[in-house]
Amino acid sequence: MRAAASIASEDWESADGWLRAILRESPDDAEAAGALRAIYEQSSVEIPVDEEALERAQRELGEGFALSKTKHFVILSDCGAEWTASRSALLERTYKQFERTMTRMGLEAVPPSTRMLCVLIRDHEQYASFAKRHDGVSAEWVGGYYAGSSNRVVFYDDITGPAFEQALEELAEYDDLAHESRDQALNDRRDAHASVLNERADRILAFTRTERARLELEATRTSTAKTIHEATHLIAYNCGLQDRRRLYPFWFSEGLAASFETEDSTQSFGPDRRSESRDLEWDAIVEQGRVVPMDLLVTLTDVPGEDQRLAEAMYAQSYALFSYLYRYKREALAAYVRAVGAEPSGRVPPTRLLELFEAHFGSAGALERRLSRR
Repeated sequence: MRAAASIASEDWESADGWLRAILRESPDDAEAAGALRAIYEQSSVEIPVDEEALERAQRELGEGFALSKTKHFVILSDCGAEWTASRSALLERTYKQFERTMTRMGLEAVPPSTRMLCVLIRDHEQYASFAKRHDGVSAEWVGGYYAGSSNRVVFYDDITGPAFEQALEELAEYDDLAHESRDQALNDRRDAHASVLNERADRILAFTRTERARLELEATRTSTAKTIHEATHLIAYNCGLQDRRRLYPFWFSEGLAASFETEDSTQSFGPDRRSESRDLEWDAIVEQGRVVPMDLLVTLTDVPGEDQRLAEAMYAQSYALFSYLYRYKREALAAYVRAVGAEPSGRVPPTRLLELFEAHFGSAGALERRLSRR
C-alpha cells in the first residue's frame, strides 16, 4: 500500500525503499520486483550513485582516474578512452544477459540500489598493489576480481600484464634485428648480399606483425571473458540472486560466473550457451582423474590451502555442475539458491550445505558419475 502511494505521487526514492523492503522478505515477489524495474525503466529516473563508496575509491586510487557512468555502473579508469568505453559496454551487456538468465530460472532480477562500481587500472603493478593494499587480494596473477567487502570489481588492461609484456619485449628485439639487417643492406655494395639481408628483414618484420596481432587478439579475448566473469559476481550480489551477508558454496558462485564466460560478447551468453574453453578444461580434468568428490565440492566455500592445481579442477567442475543443473534441473537450481539465501547470515556448516544440495538435486555421488561420463 505504501509503495503504491509513493509510486502514485512519483516519490521514487520512497517507493524504492518500500519495494526493496518487500523483496527482502519475499525475493520472488513478482509484483514488487516488476514495479521496481518499471521505476528505473523511465528515462527520467536514474539509479543513484553511492557517493561515499565512489569518493573512497577515488582517494585510494589517487589522481589520473576519469569518472564515467552507464545506466547500471559507475567507472573509474586511467586506461585509454576506447578501451574504457568497450569495458563499459561489456558490463552493460553482461547485465542484460544476467537478467535474461534470471528470467529463465524463474527468479526476479531487480535493479541495483546504487550503480555498481568498476575500477579499471592500466598498469599491472599498480593494479596488484591496489588490490593487496585496499581489498586484501593477492592479484599478481589474477586478471581481475570482485571484492565483496568494497562491493566493486577491479581490472587491468591485460596487454600490460607480465606475460604479454615479456612477449612484446621479445618481439621488439626481433624488430631491432630486422632494422640492423636493413642498415647492413644499405652499407653493402654487393647487390646479391644486400637483397638477402632485406629479405631477411622482411621475414622478421612480417613475423612480428603477425605475432603482435595474435597477442592483441588473445589479450582482448582474455579480457572479455575475465570482465564478464567478475561482472557476473558483482551483478549477482547486487541484483537479487546472492546476498553479501552470506557465504555461498564455491561451486555455485564460481560455476555461475564461469558459465557466463565467452570470447564473443556480440552473441547471447550465459549458462544456456556452451563455453568451448571451459568444456575442454573439464574434459581434461576427467581424463586426468582429478575430479573432486562431489560430496566434498558442494560443501567448500573456497579452495583449500590455495592449491593452484586443485583450484583449476574446482573451477572446471563448478562450471560443469552449474551448467548441467541449469540445463536439466533449472527449477531445482532456483529453489536451491533461495534455500541457501534463507539460511542464517554468515557461513553455512558443510554438513548443512551437503544436506541442502542433496535435498534439491539428489545424491551427490550419482551426479558426479553422471557429469564424469562426458
